[in-house]
Amino acid sequence: MTTSTSTETHAASTPVIIDRPAPETAVDPRTERARHGTYRGALRSCDLSALRPSRLARVVREKRWVYVTFVKAPWMISLAVVDLGYAQTVFGFAHHEARGLVADMRSAPGLPGLSRVRQDGVHRIDARLRGARERVTIRERRDEGVLEVRATTPQMELRASLDLRAAAPVLTAIAPIRGGIVDVTEKQVLAPVRGAALVGGERVDLDGGLGGFDFTVGLLARETRWNWAFLMGSTDAGEPVALNLVEGFVGAPECALFGPSSLHALSEGRFTLPAARREGESLGDRARHLEPWQVRTAAGECDLVFTPSAVHDEALDLGLVRSRFVQPIGSFAGTIRRGEETLRISHALGVVEDQDVRW
Repeated sequence: MTTSTSTETHAASTPVIIDRPAPETAVDPRTERARHGTYRGALRSCDLSALRPSRLARVVREKRWVYVTFVKAPWMISLAVVDLGYAQTVFGFAHHEARGLVADMRSAPGLPGLSRVRQDGVHRIDARLRGARERVTIRERRDEGVLEVRATTPQMELRASLDLRAAAPVLTAIAPIRGGIVDVTEKQVLAPVRGAALVGGERVDLDGGLGGFDFTVGLLARETRWNWAFLMGSTDAGEPVALNLVEGFVGAPECALFGPSSLHALSEGRFTLPAARREGESLGDRARHLEPWQVRTAAGECDLVFTPSAVHDEALDLGLVRSRFVQPIGSFAGTIRRGEETLRISHALGVVEDQDVRW
């Protein structure tokens, strides 16, 4: 086993303070500076144009994505629309605890002009992709508190909604990026779900499950690397919980434990990856990434073991653009300290990620 190293950790490893409500905008219109900090609640606007990067810099550096997850044991289903500025893609998976990946959708390109991730006067989140065989929309209408997800792909169909009004508080982190300018990320979890998916001809009822999303807009560095962990489930005492941890990239500002009505800051993640990564073996060899990961935090609040049961991975090298991406799916077990209280988790579904990208 080997511990991952980070060259992009920009925040202290100690927990941040999450006691301020989110501002209206990510950039202060008076000073034209990003409002760095971690907040409770959602922004009305993530527009970064006031930071005045050149048009070319915005095309090259501005990245936007929406990643949405549904958990209803034994199923975990995730879908993402990614807008790189010069290209748009969609990827996702449907995972069954006993059967592994029933659907594993590698990145599929969107048609130019018909695919995007943005905000407008009607939608606070508006992600859409139209590909050769894919149709995906992920939208939140302003002031309605519902995230609607619609997807038709060769491997699965999805029609579902997340009730954001009954979800955990939104975590918003606005952080400087070394080699870039700023990253703005919003995360909301433990949202009641209504809907269903069709996976490999099988109907999956998602009613009563839990959902969450990550909405990110950033003027990012050319080279970006991180490890990430996410879980959504229950403690042994039956309390719904979700966890978001990252090492590298934004660091501590987006690390948190979520309860039904609570948001508790955690220090930056610390990941011990399978030995296959130390030995430089191919990211495309899934069997070599099914070993357990250790997931901890810099200040010791988390002590978790992640056991993969399947792996979604991708590798791309086009010279100017390169990515290596491994996202095992499985379950977490261990402890998380919340103040003076220790939460015990025997089994909670989730993912971990090892990402290294030049974009």
